[in-house]
Amino acid sequence: MSSTRPESLTTEDPAPRGTEDPTRATALRPFGVSPVSESEWEDPEESGPAKARHIIDRWDGALGLLVLRVVVAAIFAIRGLQKVQHLDVTKTQFEQIGIPYADTLAFVVGVCEVAIAVALIFGIAVRLVGVGIAVIAIGALAYVKWRTGAVFTDGQPGFTGELELLLAAVGVMFAGVGGGGWTVDRRFRRR
Repeated sequence: MSSTRPESLTTEDPAPRGTEDPTRATALRPFGVSPVSESEWEDPEESGPAKARHIIDRWDGALGLLVLRVVVAAIFAIRGLQKVQHLDVTKTQFEQIGIPYADTLAFVVGVCEVAIAVALIFGIAVRLVGVGIAVIAIGALAYVKWRTGAVFTDGQPGFTGELELLLAAVGVMFAGVGGGGWTVDRRFRRR
């Protein structure tokens, strides 16, 4: 007696993974669906190499941007609240400088500064807020600090408008980089 098995009972290796059996799941092919192998069900994040986190999402970058956001928020909150609480004084200052629609713009600038402060604290729309910071700071430089053309003051160190210039640069930085990893914006960025 020979020990040969019938062909139907032999155990041959199935087709290697990644190759498709043309007879398998033919009913799905007309609809554009092909059979999925087990390896395709794996999560691509688990199987691929780990992605390096961006510096603004790491704890050190996120902490640095959080501190900067809180400091700028404090500056804008104090200035905005002073403008809104003393609206008549702010309106008079805007009129003396020559800003058109002084009564409306005094209120709008004060409210915008408070809104910027709140948005910076929570990290909401930080890139857009950065544009607002830059616009307000550049407006303050152009209309208030440097309107006479004198940048330097005799007998005083530095130059006029240092804070506003720094705030304009910070606004441009927020517009370009965002608020970091510890923001509400981070959830939207991941999507």
